[in-house]
Amino acid sequence: MVWLEETDSTNLRLLELAKAGASIGESIAAKRQTCGRGRGENSFHSPEGGLYFSVLIPRDMPAGTLPPTPRAAIAVRRVLAAYGCETQIKWVNDIYKEGKKVCGILAQSVPGRELAVIGIGINRIPVALPPDIADSVGFCFGEGTAPSREALAERIRTELLAVLAEADNRSLWQEYTAYCLLVGRHITYTAENRAFGAYCTGISPDGKLAVLWPDGTEGFLSHGVVHIRPTA
Repeated sequence: MVWLEETDSTNLRLLELAKAGASIGESIAAKRQTCGRGRGENSFHSPEGGLYFSVLIPRDMPAGTLPPTPRAAIAVRRVLAAYGCETQIKWVNDIYKEGKKVCGILAQSVPGRELAVIGIGINRIPVALPPDIADSVGFCFGEGTAPSREALAERIRTELLAVLAEADNRSLWQEYTAYCLLVGRHITYTAENRAFGAYCTGISPDGKLAVLWPDGTEGFLSHGVVHIRPTA
């Protein structure tokens, strides 16, 4: 794993290496990012204290199985739990602790190759946050209780590659479903600037969000932004 003090985005740097011929498993990590990217055009706040790294992985999984991003979420959750940090997965690419986001995951395809770069940003220890995200962002560990960046990154990388190679999709699907914080909750689904209310009934074996619409019909969501609807 290549370590940098600072970079614009570990995903961008690894994409460049991938285009030049890097192989599966190669990775780049940084102590901070200046242009960390989240879903869509959103930025990902990446101050020192966190862990930001990217791993080159196979782009496609077998048909009908969980794609790379849910598998990455499983790997991250497992490793954090091994260090004493219990979390849940918010479909499809976020990790939450006690109702607050502590990790974001972003996959990007490598042009011209059957590969993808998966970036993982973890709020490892408490740092000052901008006011607009202070109420929604949490941290995995307290001061003095966190594993080193190096140990955490290497353990997640190893677990990620193992989960990506896992052939028992049923077991992975059941694990993802068990830790998905949306299952059994009323949600708001936003796509193409429109918002829809629904009830999340589960996760399909290929990683789609199973929902029940207000008219009683069932559906499956493969992308979009989802939020838990507050209860009255």
